[in-house]
Amino acid sequence: MSRITITGRGEPILINYTEETSLLDAMIGQGIYLSADCAGRGTCGKCKLQLLEGELEITSFDRNKLTEQELEQGYRLACKAYPKKDCIIRLVSGRETDFKIITEHRQESIGYGKADEDYAVAVDIGTTTIATSLVGLESKKIRLTDSAINRQRAYGTDVVSRIKASNDGKRELLRISIQDDLLELIRRILHEAEIPKNRLKRIVIAGNTTMGHLLLGYSCQGLGSYPFTPVNISTLTLPYEEVMGSDYLSIPVTILPGISAYVGGDIVAGLLACDFDQAKVS
Repeated sequence: MSRITITGRGEPILINYTEETSLLDAMIGQGIYLSADCAGRGTCGKCKLQLLEGELEITSFDRNKLTEQELEQGYRLACKAYPKKDCIIRLVSGRETDFKIITEHRQESIGYGKADEDYAVAVDIGTTTIATSLVGLESKKIRLTDSAINRQRAYGTDVVSRIKASNDGKRELLRISIQDDLLELIRRILHEAEIPKNRLKRIVIAGNTTMGHLLLGYSCQGLGSYPFTPVNISTLTLPYEEVMGSDYLSIPVTILPGISAYVGGDIVAGLLACDFDQAKVS
């Protein structure tokens, strides 16, 4: 087992590493998320890091994505790096744990309901972005909106990559990633709105079918091959702790229904929002 020291993002982080795992996967396991749009196939070049001490073999993927000068300076792709000895590396690519990447410009106060009303949080889990809205249950007004990068991007930016990652044994890591993102967003939106958590009475979540499966810890085997059969696409209302893996709140969480493996609750929510069920067909 090797010891990897990671620098470049605050205090150095020390992780124990086994050769069977790429550096990218080892870092994800420690909550260090890098952009990896290609899901670790070595084709996007976004998980670049720099070797400061130790040895990392130069791979054909490194040569395809990095310049000769970068290779000489110790740059490698994390997804194709398999250290055989202790080493020190520096992170140089964007780190997905920084929620402020987009939210500095996306957090917005839209309206104010009654001062003493209760609230719900509406969540849209997108493949690359998660959006939340704090809504007054009586006034029906949106108090605050917020959004953040979905850190599952470290496993690829499309649902096919996420399905493959889940089926390759990373189901629980994917679930923990989205649970952590949601908890951070919920805590932050309550803090920014100055709403005590006991005034939050419900969470409602919409997302594509794959995102729903990953959040609930379902197998994605049926989503990746014909006849593309989901585990569940019906409406679910479950305890917060069961969905989020945390006892931060004790409220119900509703997962909106989907239609099929590739038509999820986000589409259903959009159809309802535009009164599609009331539309007249000529």
